[in-house]
Amino acid sequence: MLPLAESATYSIGQCVDCNKSVCGDTTCSRKLPPGRLCATHATVYEQATARKREANKRSARAAAIANREAIVQELLSVADPNERLVRALFQFTTINKHIEGDTVSIASPDHKEDLVRSLPDLWPNGEQHYSAYLEGHLSSGRPWDSAAVAEWFATTARRANLKPDSQAWKNYAEDDARRRRSWLTGKSKVEGEFVPAWKFEGCKQHNIYGGEDRVSQHVFQDGTIGTKQLQGVALLQMAEKLKYARIAAPD
Repeated sequence: MLPLAESATYSIGQCVDCNKSVCGDTTCSRKLPPGRLCATHATVYEQATARKREANKRSARAAAIANREAIVQELLSVADPNERLVRALFQFTTINKHIEGDTVSIASPDHKEDLVRSLPDLWPNGEQHYSAYLEGHLSSGRPWDSAAVAEWFATTARRANLKPDSQAWKNYAEDDARRRRSWLTGKSKVEGEFVPAWKFEGCKQHNIYGGEDRVSQHVFQDGTIGTKQLQGVALLQMAEKLKYARIAAPD
């Protein structure tokens, strides 16, 4: 005759921990990874598993925080503020493609915080109201010095033997002798020429209808720009042209 379990029901086996006869009711035994366990040892196993799971979560969170800090510190170690700006944007943001012009977005709140911490010269007080800076809205302004970024990029590109990939129209300076004077008004005509430049596509520009158009921005070979402000999408393309790699979390 089969032995009886504590529930006075015929046993279906024994607890693998204590060899007690158990039935199939969950109040008597449970089938778990170690095998059939009596209710007492099943509870012990489940509690130990829960504690281990929570410990693993805490460890993973601590590792993630340490990895984030390591990435921020590596970016802060980049001495040139323009290079650090481009690398930080490339590290924490992505380009979203749109018909009327691309936008720059941040994947997570953690990346938002880390971007600000990596660029203390732009946001010295940790200010995080920067969404409009990264998007292509010309009216929003941007915290970086576009002329300085353009000059840095041209210098860095020349050192890397990265040749201009386009030709763009550049107006002559007001005091340039090549500008002809109008015989009627005496004022100089708006003149210029096509010169070698690096092209950055997918930027936005407001049109006369209140909408936005997709346009390209350029950095000329001499380090000047054909626009007042370089948009975030242009800076991300700078990183791609220079073949920068995103910083991987340390092992």
